[in-house]
Amino acid sequence: MRESERFFTELNIKEVEFWGIVKSPLSKDQGKAKQLTGKVEPLEGLKKLRMIYNEIKEMDLYWRPYRGMKNLNIIFLDDIKEDLQAIDYITVLQTSESSFQGFIILKEEAEAELIGDIQRAVARYGFSDKGAVSPYQLRRFAGSINRKRGTPFISKIVKTGFQVSIEKVLMDLSSFGIVVKHQEEEKVSSDAHPKALSPKSPNYRKFVERDAFAFSNDESQNDFRWTMSLLKRGFSKEEVYSFLLEYSPRLYERKKKHVRDYLNRTIEKAWKFI
Repeated sequence: MRESERFFTELNIKEVEFWGIVKSPLSKDQGKAKQLTGKVEPLEGLKKLRMIYNEIKEMDLYWRPYRGMKNLNIIFLDDIKEDLQAIDYITVLQTSESSFQGFIILKEEAEAELIGDIQRAVARYGFSDKGAVSPYQLRRFAGSINRKRGTPFISKIVKTGFQVSIEKVLMDLSSFGIVVKHQEEEKVSSDAHPKALSPKSPNYRKFVERDAFAFSNDESQNDFRWTMSLLKRGFSKEEVYSFLLEYSPRLYERKKKHVRDYLNRTIEKAWKFI
């Protein structure tokens, strides 16, 4: 775990959650996601993982910032492209023979909503994975094992970055043609414009509870209807993907290893009717 400890020490994040997903095709629990810790300091969380080794030895391990944190110091870029990997302050984690994750460590914390806006913008311009744009996205860490594609791969740091101001990040992204539009800067209310609907909006929880899963007992049908509703309100495909990933009930239990394909097919099917 020494590599893992160094990784989290460099990220300088205060509170995280650890998760596990069973990847072994021989396990009846294949594809199921399980939260392994609640809110925990990273190094303390690693100790807890060591204590439950027998329980998690068939799992791919992930972490994410504790969801109760409103301000974050990490910008996360899944499947970061080579052009951005070259930026000197970005820490790059290799997670397979051909896949990399990028971590930008901020000198000062920023609102999670702004972090999400930055991640969505980078993905929208094709420099990272469009399906992994939530500021609380599950992500791998150094020393964790990737069993997703055949031969296990131990994730490792291939480039160490350093802390940077968010102003510097925005300036550098603009040099790649990436324009970040923060929702607050759009100066529209959630009632006036559907794209402003966000987890901070007073109407957001009402929408989730009333419109999303109040249709029927068929959860896949509800996913489709919710997708239609969000797209009609002006949300992008990437935003809909993130919302489904977060709020669709028992998603990993229902779709197992086909979650990404299922969500993409659902969104594309709904898009044809918009």
